[in-house]
Amino acid sequence: MMSSSIKRLCLALPAVLLVGCASMPEPYIPTQVGSMQDSLAKNGLEIEITPNCTSSPLGEPIAFDIRIRNASDKAFWIAKQPDLLFSWVYPDGRRDNFLRELADQRHYLRTEARLLDPAEEITLRTEIATYYFHRPGITEFRAVLHCAPNTNPNLQPFWCGKAVSNTYGVKFVRPRGGIGRFALST
Repeated sequence: MMSSSIKRLCLALPAVLLVGCASMPEPYIPTQVGSMQDSLAKNGLEIEITPNCTSSPLGEPIAFDIRIRNASDKAFWIAKQPDLLFSWVYPDGRRDNFLRELADQRHYLRTEARLLDPAEEITLRTEIATYYFHRPGITEFRAVLHCAPNTNPNLQPFWCGKAVSNTYGVKFVRPRGGIGRFALST
């Protein structure tokens, strides 16, 4: 015979387990093609990414224009080639990104920087290889611009820090020849 404490525990345990399962968050799955307009301006700098297409075959590279705009009322110096780190969310919710070591500080030369006046913008272009993307569907992209603090006193004020772009959803479709031709050898 089981004691009454053990019986109560056996009856209560399934209810506790079910309550715990109900609180599990659903994985984030991208659903929108186009810009989410959710950029995070930082110290007067706005970043916006726009791809060269909103739909692309898996395995084809995709190019992004990165618009960098001075949204402040003061001019500042900025690196001509700032570090741009892209991250993305695949159709199944898995996340991936480019990783690179970022400098803590840097001595920028005048030839490596440009003065960005209020409301002025520059556009950079980058390309992302997608031959390792494994599943058709919507993939969301985002860029983070990073500029290390400048140690050159002749280029002040100099914008430094991180600015986050908008998120942009791109739909990837199966290529006509199938995705087998893009498989990576292990």
